Amino acid sequence: MLKIHYSAYNYLGQCQIDLELLSGKLYLLQAPNGAGKTTLLKLMQGLQLEESFFNHQGSFDALEHYHIDDILDILKFQDFNKNLFESLLLIGDLQKQRHKSLATYSAGQKQWLKNILSLSMMKQNYFFDEPFNYLDYEKSRLLLRTIQDFLSQGKMFFIVDHNPFYEDSIYKKLKMTATNSGVLLSE
Repeated sequence: MLKIHYSAYNYLGQCQIDLELLSGKLYLLQAPNGAGKTTLLKLMQGLQLEESFFNHQGSFDALEHYHIDDILDILKFQDFNKNLFESLLLIGDLQKQRHKSLATYSAGQKQWLKNILSLSMMKQNYFFDEPFNYLDYEKSRLLLRTIQDFLSQGKMFFIVDHNPFYEDSIYKKLKMTATNSGVLLSE
């Protein structure tokens, strides 16, 4: 269980958040731009620094000249599920991109790679900032199924989203999952 106590001021006024995040739950935080969702997520990830590849290596954008195998070489000293990564890489149709630099990837390919790298880190708590952005419908469905599988294994997910008004069926399913197995936090 993670306990979060967060207090901040922004242009909307004072924000006070007290959360207890339980294993096996999905937390979906939705609020408008500027409400502090990403800031809260970054603070929460600070609690998990030892588990996050991206916190050790800097931002994902800093890796744009790397290839997938370069990243895997860095991760060989991490608690990393290479089999899961390889299967999601293959399903996500990135296998043919493997030897190209990340700078040549589309926004959707970068988002998919970022998601599967995070999911392949063997940890108990996962934090995502808009993980479905730029993904096509099939990859969005696969990501949602993977999240649901991880939830059934007792993993915790905290996902922030900028737009609480999505009508896309993936977001409806994500909201249903949050309602059934976690908490939907909205402004």
